[in-house]
Parts: sequence; C-alpha cells; structure tokens
Amino acid sequence: MIGLQGRPIANLRTTAGDCGDANNGNEMMDGRVNEAVVNNPGRKRYELAVDGHIAAAYYEKADGVITFVHTEVPAELGGKGIGSKLVRGALDQVRAEGLKVIAQCPFVKAFIEKHADYQDLLKH
Repeated sequence: MIGLQGRPIANLRTTAGDCGDANNGNEMMDGRVNEAVVNNPGRKRYELAVDGHIAAAYYEKADGVITFVHTEVPAELGGKGIGSKLVRGALDQVRAEGLKVIAQCPFVKAFIEKHADYQDLLKH
C-alpha cells in the first residue's frame, strides 16, 4: 500500500469505504484519550501511538473547518478500538479549537453518525 506521501506502507488495515478500525468505539476507552492522541500539524494528522505503531487520522484545515480525509490503523492494532479512540481524541481537540468538521473519511463519518455527542461539530 502507498501512503499519502507516496512511500510504501506495510501492514495497514485500510479498505475501500472503511478508513480505520470499524468497531463501535466502546473498547479501550480509558478516559486518557486526549493525553494519547496528538496533533501533528507538520504531517497534517492526529496520531495515536500504541505498542510501537502509529494510527493516524489525516486532515486538511481551512477557514475554521477541518476536513478528515483518511484514517489509517496498522493491521497489528486492528479490532482493538484504536481507530475509534483516535477519532474520539481528535474530535475532542477539534471541539476545543472551535473548528467545524467535514467527514470525508467514511470511518470518521460513521463514528460521528454513531455518536450523537459529536454531531454538532459537523459543518452544514
């Protein structure tokens, strides 16, 4: 698989129509989400480091709006709720910044649809 910077990426769990970890977001929620999810503006992504791997939610920002374009979860972390933890932490930070969200990534979109407490972030 080729990443956004054109470099090969091995062992990532991404499929068409699903950019992330497709669980319901109830696993691994330990209350320390924002401590673990870090915004890396240089790479235009939120990152979550787990067991030596990095899960990432890529974005573009303009005019008070953040557009989530893709989420990547390494295969080694699949099925553990990492994608949901990443998106939850990213959205919490987005809320704190006062930004609105465009969920271009199907995983981010599905997460927001399942969690009513984040639907107010959507740009209409």
